[in-house]
Amino acid sequence: MKTIAWICCLVGSLILIQYVGYFYLLRAYSVWVKIGLTLLYVGIFLLTIRVFRQQYLASKNDPFKEIER
Repeated sequence: MKTIAWICCLVGSLILIQYVGYFYLLRAYSVWVKIGLTLLYVGIFLLTIRVFRQQYLASKNDPFKEIER
């Protein structure tokens, strides 16, 4: 899941960076902006889910949890 998220972030960023040049030349809004933003946001969302999942699993297996009670 981490690899897919990073690929989405990188591809979305590359599409947006390439489109910036076309935007200044053509001044037109393209479907590529939607695709780039969607991939970028999906990547960020997947990375966020991964972080929360890791935190949950780490707290679930915490050996000091019983001591705190």
